Amino acid sequence: MKGILSGIAVLISLASILAIAAPTVQIKGGRTSIGLSGEMLDTLVSAGCELERVKPASVKPGGDRVRFPVGGGALDLEALLGEVEHRGGLTLSCPDALDPNDIRVVTLENLRIEALDPNNVQDPNDVTVVTALASVENDIFDRIELLLPGESGIEVSGNGGMLRLRGTGLTFAPEALDFLGNYLGVELSPELVVGDAASQVNVRTEKPAAADKPGNGSSKGKAKGKDKDKDKNKDDDDDDDDDDDD
Repeated sequence: MKGILSGIAVLISLASILAIAAPTVQIKGGRTSIGLSGEMLDTLVSAGCELERVKPASVKPGGDRVRFPVGGGALDLEALLGEVEHRGGLTLSCPDALDPNDIRVVTLENLRIEALDPNNVQDPNDVTVVTALASVENDIFDRIELLLPGESGIEVSGNGGMLRLRGTGLTFAPEALDFLGNYLGVELSPELVVGDAASQVNVRTEKPAAADKPGNGSSKGKAKGKDKDKDKNKDDDDDDDDDDDD
């Protein structure tokens, strides 16, 4: 029953977007913020690890919150499937357990929320996962599964041209645990709660085209051309604004 009610809430909250948007929409910006748990921070401190940003991501003073600007992606609003891509990342530097002077460094960047399906309706095995492009000592390793949402999954709501995603109780995916253990020498518990995440995702919506009115065809053509230029400039301005906000 809880899953059914959750699904109804998602559909109602997205009604305003679906009314003016095509089923699949392009993402034009936004941001995701991850608040690290006290347990995660204590684990990093006890291992002697340092956390640094990869621009344009940002790390709050104290290191308890990181923010990643949304770079793009696409979402099917009816099925709630798609990808949300991010820019920037994080670098983790940890001393070797046997030789503290040997600092191991890994980078996790270009995070991507994949297969967004809060209730796994289409495929129970197709769960939401956050992946990242992983590097070891500046050498690209592979894209790995990094984070998994908690038992409540991903909460989705929306209004106008914005979607809000929220995930609580994030944990490391098994692939991430293996990667960090092998290349940082840090053993992490599968039950370790990394933190909570919240995203604001701006989507491009399409409003129905206005019906043509009788009038002078030549003057309409000129006005139409001007409108196209204005729309193009507006899109360019929107993109610039997104970059400035990040």
